[in-house]
Amino acid sequence: MSNPEPFFAAAKALSINAGDFRGDIRAVVRDLIRGTRFHSVKVVYLIAEQISTAYWPCFRPDLTEQDKGKGTILDLSDSGDLKNIEEYKAWARSQEMSPVFPRREEVEMPLRAALDEIIVGELNTYRHSMTSEEFEGTTVEPPIQGASQPRHVFNRDDPWVQQQWERLPDFRPALLVLGWR
Repeated sequence: MSNPEPFFAAAKALSINAGDFRGDIRAVVRDLIRGTRFHSVKVVYLIAEQISTAYWPCFRPDLTEQDKGKGTILDLSDSGDLKNIEEYKAWARSQEMSPVFPRREEVEMPLRAALDEIIVGELNTYRHSMTSEEFEGTTVEPPIQGASQPRHVFNRDDPWVQQQWERLPDFRPALLVLGWR
């Protein structure tokens, strides 16, 4: 696309490979904090695992290579998606297959810890780059102009960090299942 900005601004949900905490996730979090793109995003799916199957939700002998490239995101926090996973596993067992899907409990804590570190780090970077005018309306004291004082590092429990955190979308662990019909 020659001008993707309207699409970025209209997006309600994003999905990101959860293994990329040094690249894409950091860039998206920075954009969300600074409000530069993704103005309408309400949820960010952290893709914990990509599953490729020609057997979802039932055997499809007509599945083409092009179909296999199409995927569906399954939110590990959504009861409907969890029900779909259980139904698939029951069907697969009847076909003498034993598919394995990661559970939310297995992926959420490591994802949350890494994400929290990135968000707090990006909020600290953002806070220290703000001008005095940008501090108006916040509960944080603006920096003293010309003063050489050590930079305060905010943590997750800081009121300003919590205030900013509430502006961010919901981050949810998810699976990407290729070959979905």
